[in-house]
Amino acid sequence: MTRLVAPDQQGQLQGAITSVQSVSQLVGPFLFTLTFAYFISPQAPMQLPGAPFLMASALLVLAMMIAARTLAAARVR
Repeated sequence: MTRLVAPDQQGQLQGAITSVQSVSQLVGPFLFTLTFAYFISPQAPMQLPGAPFLMASALLVLAMMIAARTLAAARVR
């Protein structure tokens, strides 16, 4: 990403990256704990203690798709 941003905007990019990391560090544990608690509860349609890992894998695939699309759009410019 640093190659796509002008030198005078590098600080803004670093701030945006840090903000995203901070939000994920706040929301991530809460989201994964809720997912784990749901899938080990008696109300769950099936017992799946590994559900947080599956969700993390899906989020990583989604992030890779977004990154690939962003890089492809930057190459077109």
